[in-house]
Amino acid sequence: TVGYFNDVLAVYWTEDENGLWNNPDAIQSRAIDVSGVPLPDDHFFDVEVVDVNNDGRLDLLVTINSVFNGTLLVYEIPDDFRTGEYTKHVLASGFFSRSGLNGGGAPGQAIAFRPQTSMTGKPWILMSGDDEGTCYYYVPNSEDPSDWTYEQVLFLDNGEGNIVGKPS
Repeated sequence: TVGYFNDVLAVYWTEDENGLWNNPDAIQSRAIDVSGVPLPDDHFFDVEVVDVNNDGRLDLLVTINSVFNGTLLVYEIPDDFRTGEYTKHVLASGFFSRSGLNGGGAPGQAIAFRPQTSMTGKPWILMSGDDEGTCYYYVPNSEDPSDWTYEQVLFLDNGEGNIVGKPS
């Protein structure tokens, strides 16, 4: 989960023997990252569980919404998500609000996709700029699972004062 107001990226699980979530005493949680939001106006905003680098393991695709320096991140999920270390990769940063709204920030939602249904390999990433008024897509620079670099393509700029909240 992303905690927009408490600025924590966290994972929750149940220790109920039947996998039920109706017993609050069986629900456990762990903070994955509290340092990802360096400024008071930075907030964890969106998370998607997806294999970003096509290594056969799920990752967390995360955005940090900020007035001045929003960020697109990936966290590699460790073997034991409850106790292991999550490795963080910055895919892009420097997004900022142009909406003029008090508390506005950028970017918004990020989702992994494949531009063709027959495509294999690393997914591309579609991301709204939210209060930046933009929309981007990211193309992996290689199919190497250890290469976290992407080409950023701006394909929509609605201009200052406009919002692009959610891509689809």
